[in-house]
Amino acid sequence: MTLRKKLFAGFLAGAMALTMAGCGSTSANTSADTSGVEALLQKAEETMAGVTSMSSQMDMVIDMTLEDETFSTATTANIEGFYDPVKMKMDMTLSINGEEIQNYGMYVLQDGDTLTSYMDLGGAWYAQPVDLGSISQYDAQQNMNLYLENLQTFSEAGTEEVNGKSATIIAGVLTGDSMKEAIASSGIESMSGEFGMTEEELNNLFESLGDMPVRLWITDDGYVVKYELDMTEMMASLMSSMGTEDTGGIAFTKTMVSMTCDNFNAVEDFVIPADALAAESLA
Repeated sequence: MTLRKKLFAGFLAGAMALTMAGCGSTSANTSADTSGVEALLQKAEETMAGVTSMSSQMDMVIDMTLEDETFSTATTANIEGFYDPVKMKMDMTLSINGEEIQNYGMYVLQDGDTLTSYMDLGGAWYAQPVDLGSISQYDAQQNMNLYLENLQTFSEAGTEEVNGKSATIIAGVLTGDSMKEAIASSGIESMSGEFGMTEEELNNLFESLGDMPVRLWITDDGYVVKYELDMTEMMASLMSSMGTEDTGGIAFTKTMVSMTCDNFNAVEDFVIPADALAAESLA
C-alpha cells in the first residue's frame, strides 16, 4: 500500500467514526399523523423488542476526492449477534478503489456489566474493554430501535423484497438535534484527535447539520429486514465546515450506510477461539 493510501486509510477510520455517530439518537418522535405507517412502525417496535439474535450485513460506501484523485471506499461487515447478553462475531473488509486494504475478525462478549472485544489483526489477537456506544455501528438491533423511536416526517415509499421477504419501505428523517444527542453516546469525542478538533468544536459543527434521510424495510409481521442511511449531505456539510486545513483537502461526495438482517432468533451459538480469550489486553 502506498504512503498516501496509508494516510488516507487512517483518515478514513476517523471519518467512519463520524459517520457512525449518526447511528443513534434519543429525541422524541414528532412525526405527522400517518396512521397506516405509524401502525407498522409500532408493530416493528414490538416485534424487534423481542428479537434476541440475528444475522446482519453492514455495507458502507464512502466516496471522497483528494486533490486530483477520487477514492471509492467500501466496507462490509458480516455479523452474527446475540443481544441479551451481548455476544457478537464479525468479519470486516475494507477496500479502496476495489483494492482490499484491511480484513479482520472480531468478537464481542458481555460478562455482567463488562464488554470485551477480541480482534484478530494479522493473525494476532488483542483484547480490549469496550462500551455499547463504541460498537453501536454493528449492533443492528440497537440501531433499529433508535430509528423506530425517533424517525420523523415519515411516509410509505413502496415495497421491495429483501432476503425473500416482502417489505414496506418507510422513509423519514432523523433531525439535527437527534444527531447532536447521538454524539454523547457514540464515543465520537474520542475520535476528535483524528481531525485536530476539540470536543466543543465537534459539538458546534453537529449543531449546524440538517436532517438525515433514513429508510426502513419492514415486513407485515414487524421485522425490520433492512435499513439505510443517506449521510452524503451531512458528511459533505461537516467537512466543508471543518475547512481544508483540518481535512487535508479531502471532500466527501457520497456516504451511504445500509444494514440487511435475517435469521431472527435463529442464530446458532458459536465458540470464541481460545487464542482470542487468552489475548493480550490493549487497555
